[in-house]
Amino acid sequence: NIKKSEFYIIKIKFFSFIISINEIAIDLEKTKILLINIKGILSFNKFYNFYRKFLEKFGRVIRLLTI
Repeated sequence: NIKKSEFYIIKIKFFSFIISINEIAIDLEKTKILLINIKGILSFNKFYNFYRKFLEKFGRVIRLLTI
């Protein structure tokens, strides 16, 4: 349907990503997780494992959170 179509878009949200001409980035809205207890940290770790390719020094950050 042409009425639902958009053309010449510079940036678009697609699933959990923001895709632009120059880069693919994660949607920062998905990063708002509260780390209250061990269960929260484990949940955070699982969530970010998917995004590890986008985060520099991911292993170092996760290790500091789980020590």
